[in-house]
Amino acid sequence: MQLGHTAMRAQEPLIRAAAKAGVPLPDEEFATYKNKTLYYNSFHVTQKEMLWSVQRATGTTDVDWDIKHKDIAGLAKE
Repeated sequence: MQLGHTAMRAQEPLIRAAAKAGVPLPDEEFATYKNKTLYYNSFHVTQKEMLWSVQRATGTTDVDWDIKHKDIAGLAKE
């Protein structure tokens, strides 16, 4: 399931720090990305967190929903 992506622009030092933390590159190689688009995916949400957000927004609880739990091994076979 793909949740979507949001493009963000920030100053180069902030991007450098974030990118180097996730993808260590020598400074010379990292410099080749200067002034170019850099996509850094650091947003992760679980299905349970999404449900909690919907519940807060709608004023509902687990009782109001038909929640089913499936084992990942079973899903892989489907």
